[in-house]
Amino acid sequence: MPLTLTFEPDNDVVVQLGEPAKADFELRLGKQPRTLLNSATFTNGVLTGRFAGRIPTEDAGGWPHSIALNLRLVTGAGAARLRGSANAETSIDPVYYSLASYVELTKR
Repeated sequence: MPLTLTFEPDNDVVVQLGEPAKADFELRLGKQPRTLLNSATFTNGVLTGRFAGRIPTEDAGGWPHSIALNLRLVTGAGAARLRGSANAETSIDPVYYSLASYVELTKR
């Protein structure tokens, strides 16, 4: 599933999970809107934050969840990448489950 992070000049990080919706009716058909990465931090080469979204798999779809990102900056071979996990986690405390999906992003 496509995942795009856009780093804005005002330091906001905008997240698009899946293909972007082209019209309002596509949001009702399951496409997800762009959203902000909340509590975004970049410390010691690791980007973390949480955003509103749903990982549309059978195992993650059983509970309402948001998505926590934990991505490490990896450089070398002429490209910079962010690698790590996108975790579907229940949005309540305590967290009842956290289901990780591997993420690898390349700068465009």
